[in-house]
Amino acid sequence: MKCLKMAGLAVIAAAALTTFLGVGTASATVLCKTPTDPCPEGWRIPAGTEITASLEVGASTSETDASGNVRRTCTQSVFEGDQENEGGATETVTIDITEISRSSCVTEIPPGRWQTGLEIHQIPGTNNGTLTAAGEDVTLAFFGSSCTYRAAHVGTLTGGQTPTMKLEVTLKKTGGSGFLCPSAVGWDAAYSITGPTPLFVTEG
Repeated sequence: MKCLKMAGLAVIAAAALTTFLGVGTASATVLCKTPTDPCPEGWRIPAGTEITASLEVGASTSETDASGNVRRTCTQSVFEGDQENEGGATETVTIDITEISRSSCVTEIPPGRWQTGLEIHQIPGTNNGTLTAAGEDVTLAFFGSSCTYRAAHVGTLTGGQTPTMKLEVTLKKTGGSGFLCPSAVGWDAAYSITGPTPLFVTEG
């Protein structure tokens, strides 16, 4: 996985990318250009496709400490990732996060990095999906200290002609030395997916 470069309390899936405790199990999931379920042949979004998103109009990112206090907000953010596989009847779709950039921020916290990806799991009966971390541990750096966190649910992807991605993340510490590693960190952000569109989450 490429390192997700974050300007602040960097969390996900993960980013993305809500509450983290472990890794989601594989499920029948593909990304599709049509809402037909299962996705017809020739309509699947293939491996290697770049996924891009930007903050919804009027939205901002919000990062919190272990007590739930908001420590950082940003009014501009761009999400980029590469679709690693097509998915199918026995596997889910994995996104390798290449970058989450943030700007126009008010900050009180140090920089960190998220070194994991996202998995997308179709919510049965819908064209939407849940987002989970694609690895058991997320590695963040605070003041030069390496801190590890665990996550499960990252957020949701709502499919459509103008798809969106809502990240509501809480990471719990599983390793790291001393007071420099917060016991928990959180991140909320609402993105509009700018490519590919349309995008629907369907069965394999």
